Amino acid sequence: MSAAAIKEPTTVQQIITEEHADLLKDIASFLALSLFITAVLIWAY
Repeated sequence: MSAAAIKEPTTVQQIITEEHADLLKDIASFLALSLFITAVLIWAY
């Protein structure tokens, strides 16, 4: 890590948080889609 990154932890933390936010959105979307498909299959049968 560079000295600038150490002096500005909020910038690094913000970048990491944004990346994790995108990942969480993807996971949430995947889980929601899975639950929806499961519910439809259960309802269909």
